[in-house]
Amino acid sequence: MDTPLAQEKPREATLATNLLWTSLGLGLINSAFQFSYLKTQAPVGFILVVAGLTLAVMALLVYFISQGRNWARITFLVLFLIGLIPWFPQLVDTFSRSTLSGLLTVAQVVLQVVALYLIFSKPGAGWFAKRVGSEAAS
Repeated sequence: MDTPLAQEKPREATLATNLLWTSLGLGLINSAFQFSYLKTQAPVGFILVVAGLTLAVMALLVYFISQGRNWARITFLVLFLIGLIPWFPQLVDTFSRSTLSGLLTVAQVVLQVVALYLIFSKPGAGWFAKRVGSEAAS
């Protein structure tokens, strides 16, 4: 009985996933723009490890969100909210170094906010709720 799992993904959930992938791509571009500055703040190896781990974790979360995993969307929301704490002070500093990097940073957050809205409001949220119920039954 796989009807709940076979439910078609709402276009809002697909759009949210695409926005999150786009945000991740903008983050890579922004990191490349800021690499000279980052090298003055920490050793290159450390920067690459942190950037690689961050990319991997975020990519996995986006992948699992695209698969309808409720835990992934909640984890993403929690990490997003934690990330907002230092975001505003860092944004001012980022704009002072590079307007382009500042704009990319704002674009990333806007894309993530819209994506979170889409997966926590109807009908996107309903798709995750149905998957939770069907996963518990199996």
